[in-house]
Amino acid sequence: MKDDHSPSPVCDCRESPSDRSIPEQPCEAALATYRRALTQGSLPAAAAPPCLLSLHLLIADQDSPGHLIPVPPETASFAALAPIEKAIVEQRRTLRSARATLAAFEGLYAEVHRPERPALTRLSGEAVISKALDAGVSGCRAEVRTAHPGGGRPAHVLAESLPRDLNNLRRGIRQRTLYQHTVRSDRTTLAYIEQVTAEGAEIRTLPEVMDRFIVFDRDLAFIPYSDVPHTALRVRHPALVRFLVRHFDEAWSRAVPVRPERA
Repeated sequence: MKDDHSPSPVCDCRESPSDRSIPEQPCEAALATYRRALTQGSLPAAAAPPCLLSLHLLIADQDSPGHLIPVPPETASFAALAPIEKAIVEQRRTLRSARATLAAFEGLYAEVHRPERPALTRLSGEAVISKALDAGVSGCRAEVRTAHPGGGRPAHVLAESLPRDLNNLRRGIRQRTLYQHTVRSDRTTLAYIEQVTAEGAEIRTLPEVMDRFIVFDRDLAFIPYSDVPHTALRVRHPALVRFLVRHFDEAWSRAVPVRPERA
C-alpha cells in the first residue's frame, strides 16, 4: 500500500441547488482521487475532496487511522441515498396530508359560497333585471362590453341606460358597444350614441349582431333567458364569461366605428 501524503486537487464540483452537500456532477479532482484510492488501496484523509466523503465513496480505514479506503459505488449508494429517499418519503407524506386538509376546506368553502354566488341565476321581471344591472355597473372595475341585435333601441330603455353609462364612463370605465348597421338611421339611438361617445364610449356596427349580452370586466355577464319576455340569465361561470368575451372581441375586430356627427 502506497502512503501518499500529497495534497488532493482542488474540488470544483457543481453543487446541487437542493442539497449543497451533494454534487450535481463529479469534478475532475474527485474522479482522479477516487481512481488513486482504488489503485493504492487507501489515501490519507487530508487528500480526500469533501464530495467523496459526502457520497460515502471513501470511509475511514479501521486498520490504519488517518487513512481512507474506497467503497464500491453500489455500496456507497445505500448510505448516500438513504437520507434523501427518506426525505422524499416524508415530503410525499406531507404533500398527501396537505392535499387532504385543503380538500376539506375546499368543500367547506364551496358549501358556504355556493348559495351566495351561483354560477347561473335566472332573473325575472324588468325591476329585478334593472337592479342586477345596477349592481354589475357599480361593481365594474375596468370595462363593459355590450352587444345589441336588431335596429334602434326603445327610447325608454336608452333613457334608463344613459345616466348609468355616463356615470361609468366618467369614473374611467371603458365601454364598448356593438349594434347592427340599421341603428345608423335611428335618430333616438344616434342621440344616445352621441352623448356617450362624447364621454369616451366606443360604438361599432356590424351587418348582423347574433346575440344580446353584456359583460362586466371578465367575471360577470347577462344574457337573455331563452325567448321568455323580461327574463335574463346572470352568468358568473368563468368559462362562459370568457367565451362571451372572446365572441365579442372577435366581432369587434370586424365592426365599423360609428361617428354620430357624420350620421
